[in-house]
Amino acid sequence: MIGGEFPISVSDLLKAPSLSRVDDGTYHYASGRAALYQIIKCLKEQRGITKVLLPDYLCDTIFVPIRKLAIEYEFYPLNVKLELDTVSFCKVYSKDAAVLLINYYGLQDLSEQVSFIRSIDVDAMIIEDDVQAYFEFKKPLGDVDFKYTSLRKTFAIPDGGLVKTNYPLPVIDRPNTFGQYKATAALIKGMREGNFDDSVYLDISKMGGSKIDDELDCGMSFIAERLYACLDVDFVKKCRQNNGKYLAERLSEKGIKSLLPVKEDKVPLFVPVVMNNRDRVREAMFQHKVFCPVHWPFDGISLKKGADMAAHELSLIVDQRYNEKDMELILSLL
Repeated sequence: MIGGEFPISVSDLLKAPSLSRVDDGTYHYASGRAALYQIIKCLKEQRGITKVLLPDYLCDTIFVPIRKLAIEYEFYPLNVKLELDTVSFCKVYSKDAAVLLINYYGLQDLSEQVSFIRSIDVDAMIIEDDVQAYFEFKKPLGDVDFKYTSLRKTFAIPDGGLVKTNYPLPVIDRPNTFGQYKATAALIKGMREGNFDDSVYLDISKMGGSKIDDELDCGMSFIAERLYACLDVDFVKKCRQNNGKYLAERLSEKGIKSLLPVKEDKVPLFVPVVMNNRDRVREAMFQHKVFCPVHWPFDGISLKKGADMAAHELSLIVDQRYNEKDMELILSLL
């Protein structure tokens, strides 16, 4: 099987050091949602921000902290490169609004967009969403005010959201509770062959997922902190870069173009492609146990770019669990 949430092996837990906090100069929270919650809370209370400007292509979990804090939001359009449309952006920007920029798939350089915003207002409050771009998050803060990411999107870690900023944020030591469900599900998934039906770990994972929105004022679980401390980040980076490069090159040979270029200095979370027959292709892949996600299924709000992507985008898997043989299977199914 290719895809799905990361399993955790018992050996991963046994080799993890018995410490509770990684001192890496960042703030640790329960999830990406919790990280964004603390950022917006800070901006609202310390900077008088009353609105957040959002791109019109995003995951709907972003609305959890926004609604919890009762802050206004407005959308700005994106161009074909998934960058802000400068003309439209100028019409919606105001000094009481923070701007959220998303680094899609870990494949973008946001510096030009940041420079453009600064040219409009040097004091603009800019949030860099690196949920899909952990390795961009690890770079210096640069000219943005906040960066945040989610660990479980990139690694076999059950929970955890990180924030990098020069603004004071609360240090929260109280661990979340949803991580224990996610960790249990991931352990069972790692041992499921011949032992557990898939529904066992899926049900437990779903239980954990149902609690995430209610734990925005919590920190990382101790299990997540320990797993993060012993992470082989260089191995993950190399695997993703090798798989991404291999897949992108072979896709090009087949006349299929990645939505965003897969550059050598970037680390892809996925390689995104756009297809008119996406659902038929995805179903065929499911039948061969290749589970490629869609970014993002979305209900409730009409977004031009978001609706188009939800109907046609397919995220091809390139993560550290897989190698060139697995990439060849994905290519053959395409």
